[in-house]
Amino acid sequence: MRLNGQRLRELRKLCRLSQEKLGEKVGVSASAIGMYEQGRREPAHETLCRLAAVFGVSVDYLLGNPAGASSLTVEELASEIMKNLSAQKTLMFHGGQLEEEDLAKLSDAVYRAVEYALARQNDAPDPHR
Repeated sequence: MRLNGQRLRELRKLCRLSQEKLGEKVGVSASAIGMYEQGRREPAHETLCRLAAVFGVSVDYLLGNPAGASSLTVEELASEIMKNLSAQKTLMFHGGQLEEEDLAKLSDAVYRAVEYALARQNDAPDPHR
């Protein structure tokens, strides 16, 4: 079975990671991530396992099997996205830090977006079948 590049791209975007940041997390270049997403290159087994670990999904899921869906809950995925957002130095509003109330609203919006994306992903037919 081949890596499902579309799933990889969707997971990367859902977690708001650039190809470069994802590459750093798994030990490959940004161009390698791009080639994986385009189906022009297959990751080594170790890299595939690291990709699965980063996203909290099974290798099976990355290979296109819907039964291997994310083992992370909506809360855990939303929390991971917020952690990635908070780590960015550019997470500011009009040049200042976001207030606690605004961060809570942003977190709620991220939660709803993850919930929607996962529901859509689970309902969408797999184009590789």
